[in-house]
Amino acid sequence: MCVVTIDFQEAFDNISHNYLFAVLQEHGFSKLFQQRLKTMYDSAQSVVQINGYTSSPIPIRSSVRQGCPLSMILYALCLNPLLSTLEKKLPGVRLYQSGPLAKVVAYADDVTIFVTTPADIPIIQETLRSYKDASGARVNTRKSKALAIGPWDSSIQIMDIPYYNEIRILGFHFTNTVNDTARRSWSILTDRIGAQARDAYARELSLDRRIQFVHDYLLAKVWYVAQIFPPPDECIRILNTSISCFVWKGAIFRVPLSTLQRRKDEGGWDLIHLKAKCLALLLHRTWQQSQNPVTFTAAWLNRWCTTDKRNNPPHRGGIPAALDYLRRILIEYAYVTPHDPTETQRTNKRRLYNTIHTMMRRETGNQDIRIVRQRPDIQWKAVWRNLHNAPVPEKYKSEW
Repeated sequence: MCVVTIDFQEAFDNISHNYLFAVLQEHGFSKLFQQRLKTMYDSAQSVVQINGYTSSPIPIRSSVRQGCPLSMILYALCLNPLLSTLEKKLPGVRLYQSGPLAKVVAYADDVTIFVTTPADIPIIQETLRSYKDASGARVNTRKSKALAIGPWDSSIQIMDIPYYNEIRILGFHFTNTVNDTARRSWSILTDRIGAQARDAYARELSLDRRIQFVHDYLLAKVWYVAQIFPPPDECIRILNTSISCFVWKGAIFRVPLSTLQRRKDEGGWDLIHLKAKCLALLLHRTWQQSQNPVTFTAAWLNRWCTTDKRNNPPHRGGIPAALDYLRRILIEYAYVTPHDPTETQRTNKRRLYNTIHTMMRRETGNQDIRIVRQRPDIQWKAVWRNLHNAPVPEKYKSEW
């Protein structure tokens, strides 16, 4: 097949107001709601200022206002007729054994179309032409991309859209193979997080605020990618270095990362263990997919008899090397207790993380931290408890 990502030229600016109101009418929005929107858009005008002189008012007949909280929803409604038409006319590709066919996916103005035969191309061209006539949206062929998968002939022209070896869909950098896609996605994400950490070095934040910044902002996109691809060890090492440099403002590390990753009642600061959480999220998502009998993941796990029983010590069975991520999941799942139907997803993720974190700590040698080894006569658990129970701001506790 061929995967085509469509880029619309100035997508939000070119949506016709007449088309917008027709879509709202078709979707059954009330006249009062439509009238309020018309009040916002019908009389909209702009002026141009040059060297202190302003032009006559220019009426605005198209666009939804960027920055307005409502604009994203309005644009999604305007895009829906295009997606619905493609869904009806294209054959699509099967992503599940007996589930629906995937034909087109979209997020805001990022539209991805799955082309399975050359006969799909005229259908796509005609649909996009009709959409342009109705809404005013124009395809930017220079920024649109096509990716040939398998034996697809890349000499086949699709609206003069150039072929690339890599395209970006929903935050992932796809190539021709799964392993290259995983490596490329993680490599780019690792570089971006490193750059963000360097940009934030100079912020005046206490230790507890820096750790909170790592959890809430710096690693936010990691949890998204980790549910699909396990991170390479090299990327984990680089990310941990970036975290350490940010926490200590690029200076010599005062406290090892492994100490900060301990629980607060153990002398740490509950800093997330990156590798353990990535694996916990992947295992949780795999378990979710295994519960849906129409997914290929469930079919593969059933084929190798890994859904009902987990051997310990684990073995890879007959899982081929091409599905190495399933091998790794099978090995890790052998040490995790089965999912309890009564627990919530949040509780299940937390249990997976705690189990994996404990295993990884024991693999590296779960020694007492240095101050405990130096002064074994002190009741350190009481010290940690008193420290965090003290009625003072967190920044003082982190300094202590």
